[in-house]
Amino acid sequence: MGFWDEYVDEGGGAYVTADEKASLIENQVAFQIVKVEEDDENQYQGKSNPRFLATVLLPNPLTGDDEERFIGFAKASPPTTRDRMLEALVEYLDDADNQGEPVLVQMEKFGNFIALKKAE
Repeated sequence: MGFWDEYVDEGGGAYVTADEKASLIENQVAFQIVKVEEDDENQYQGKSNPRFLATVLLPNPLTGDDEERFIGFAKASPPTTRDRMLEALVEYLDDADNQGEPVLVQMEKFGNFIALKKAE
C-alpha cells in the first residue's frame, strides 16, 4: 500500500478548511465570532493578500462543545459590505462594554464570494 491509500486529511488544524466552510454554508450553521483582527501582512503564494482573521466558536457535533477556530476573509478593494462589518467588529469586540451579547452569524455564498449575515 502507498501513502495515499492510508492517509486521511484531518482538516486544517485551527483554521476552518474549504470543505468545512462549504458544510457550514450548506447546513446554514450559526456560529459565534469572538474576535476579529486585521492581518495586512498576510501573503498567499508569495503575494500580499491582506485579510481579516476571525476567531470563531464552531459547534463540534462529536463533543457537543464549541471549538475555537480561525476563518480568514480576504479584504477587497474597494471594500465590500462584509469588509465594513468585519472592520466594525474589530472595534466592537475589543470594547469591554460589548462583551455580554454574542455576535452570531451564518455564511452565505454568492458565486465565489462568502458573505456573513446575522444568524436566524
